[in-house]
This record gives sequence, structure tokens and C-alpha cells, in this order.
Amino acid sequence: IQQAVSFTILKSSDPTRFKELATVSSNGQALYTYEDNALLPGTNYYKLRMIDNNNGEVSESNIITIRNNDKVGTEFLGWHKVSANNYVFSIKSAELQLMNWQVIDAVGRIFSQGNKQMSQGINTIRVNISGTNNGIYYFMFTSGIARKSIYPFFKY
Repeated sequence: IQQAVSFTILKSSDPTRFKELATVSSNGQALYTYEDNALLPGTNYYKLRMIDNNNGEVSESNIITIRNNDKVGTEFLGWHKVSANNYVFSIKSAELQLMNWQVIDAVGRIFSQGNKQMSQGINTIRVNISGTNNGIYYFMFTSGIARKSIYPFFKY
């Protein structure tokens, strides 16, 4: 595009589903800047949507990626069985934060729940699920800005 009316900055956490982040009006300059103060953890995908000043034609740029390696939130490390009904879940936290957790089945019934003040680093949560049958259950936790994570595990 030779002369754009505006540039719309599109952002996504994956390379397919973009949302409008901001629109910058054209001022005839060859260089424009925009600062994204809300980088997502991991890879951020961006592209520009431009509207031609002469014919109104819309075009989009190639996708660029920016990797944010800041340690944010929590990371599920795994689980192991300690005894017949006792399991330990390991979670890495980037910061001091309160985590709420539940053990649920496939239809959402809660078998155990609690909360834990997470310290920075690796934390463990010991869970007893006596009174449940062998099968697949889910360890679900919410931390940070209401980010919910669900991980399957097997009672055997």
C-alpha cells in the first residue's frame, strides 16, 4: 500500500485468531511505533491491517512473533501416587500467590478441594481421594488473574 489511511495492529496468542489491539492514523510518515504494555507469556503474534487511502483496499502484513520469556503465573510439573488414596501434585510458581484447587471427575463432581499459599519455586499439594473408584480424575487449579488449569490423572 502506497498511502494508508490507518494501520490496525492485530494481536493473538496463536497464529490464527487475531483481535484488534489498536489503530494508528496515518500521518504520511514512513515509520510508526506502538508499545504493547500487555505482553502475554510465551509467543505473541502480531500483524498489521492497512486501508489504502486511494481505493479503500484492505491488506494485511505478514505475521511477526515476539517471544516473552518473563516467568508469569504457574506451571504444572506433574503428579505421583504416594499410597492407595494419596497423590502429590507439583506446581512451579513464578511468584508468591494464592492458588485454589479441586479434584473433580469428568462430570464436574468435586471430591477434594482447598487452597494453598504458593511460594516462588516448586510447591507440592498432597491430596487424599479416599472413597473414590479407580479411574480418571482431574486436578484443577486457579491462580493469578483467575487463570484456570486442568490436568488429568489416574487413580489405580
